[in-house]
Amino acid sequence: MGAAPPFGKLFKMPMVLDVALAKPGRMVVRGGTHEDAIELDFVDFADLEDPLVAAVSYEGEALAGPGFHQGALNI
Repeated sequence: MGAAPPFGKLFKMPMVLDVALAKPGRMVVRGGTHEDAIELDFVDFADLEDPLVAAVSYEGEALAGPGFHQGALNI
């Protein structure tokens, strides 16, 4: 116990996702413990969470560029 869950909606918490992570493909997240993991496609994760996409990291800021507008993915 004590591992940060990857699904905020389960706890009525908003999900913020760095724009650097918002790309199609496989992703692996914590599975609720420090030893378990969940593998899923990014599109499935986005459908479940509908995260707010923001430039949170330095990489995200560089990828986003000056015309980036924070918001939901709307996939």
